[in-house]
Amino acid sequence: MAQRKLRVGLIGANGHNRWGGRVHAPVFQALPETELVAVCTAHQETAAAAAKRFHVPHALTDFRMLMQMEEVDLVSVSVRVDMHYPILMAALEAGKHVFCEWPLVVSSQQAQEVYDQARATGIQHVVGLQSRCSPAVMYMRDLIAQGQIGEPLVVNMIFFMGSALGGRPSYSSYLLTKEGGGSALSIAGGHALDVLCWCFGEFQSICADVATLMKEETLVDTGERVQVTSSDNVALVGRLKNGAIVTAQVSWTTDPQLGWQLYAYGTEGCITATAGEMVQRSGITLRGAKRGEAVPREMSIPPEYNWTPEFHPASEQFNVAQLVRRLAQGIAEGREVRPSFLDGLRLHYLLESIQRASEVRRWVEIAPGGPGAD
Repeated sequence: MAQRKLRVGLIGANGHNRWGGRVHAPVFQALPETELVAVCTAHQETAAAAAKRFHVPHALTDFRMLMQMEEVDLVSVSVRVDMHYPILMAALEAGKHVFCEWPLVVSSQQAQEVYDQARATGIQHVVGLQSRCSPAVMYMRDLIAQGQIGEPLVVNMIFFMGSALGGRPSYSSYLLTKEGGGSALSIAGGHALDVLCWCFGEFQSICADVATLMKEETLVDTGERVQVTSSDNVALVGRLKNGAIVTAQVSWTTDPQLGWQLYAYGTEGCITATAGEMVQRSGITLRGAKRGEAVPREMSIPPEYNWTPEFHPASEQFNVAQLVRRLAQGIAEGREVRPSFLDGLRLHYLLESIQRASEVRRWVEIAPGGPGAD
């Protein structure tokens, strides 16, 4: 007997250029395990346009109405970060499975609450740290675990983008304020540091500088000058629990941008991973070398790490599609899917520890299960 498709309601399906309409909707429509049945945006005209564009029967403007729909099994949340919390709590209370974009919420306190609610409800939940489903990242993690470079000693990572220099549209203005929940630390830093920790281990202690270097930005569609209070640059030095030393820098003020680059050295060799753009939505090249070899050589990714032929591995939809397929399988089999809200909670704690280290201007120990403590 064929398995029934997972019926999806997408919150945040506006326009051709926004993440929900550009990535989430095509994924849910392309995968045979899922079916997009409802879209929800803030205004009736945009909801109706999205429903027409994606050929779905239901167009809503109130996310609470979507939670009441028996036709919806899974809620996909792809709106501004400061709106995530009420939507997530409503979805969990309604017993809907949830896919929520990263950042999960705006604080570790909110993250703890949504995780507690999800655990009590027993539904399946994932957070959009989709780099964990990148074939290159999964393969790199396995190679490290298998001792490819021996004991990790040094990890260096940069994530250099020019977001703060090119100007943003008004619908992205939430990225410019602390209250909006989006910043170089939370968004770029969150995605990049999640890959680092997932592959090489958790932080034991951190020293950091979190800064806002571009104090104003001009919104490209309105010409309005906006004061910036969110971070656009992060630099840190840290020690992992396994003893390895980490240096990392994230910037939204680098043009031309270098994208994401990671270099790891161990007792037996090195491995490098590079992406020309954002780590979470672009193809990654791996190279490796054993001790004594002069130049790292490019490594082929085994085909078993690619389980989503519906999308090209270099497309921005691919990693999300890999995660959605994993989620659909977990729901069908009744098993936990990662990265979950627990992973989001732990990452929020880490980012708040980095922020605290910058504020107190000294090393901060990463408290188990909580934010930083001196």
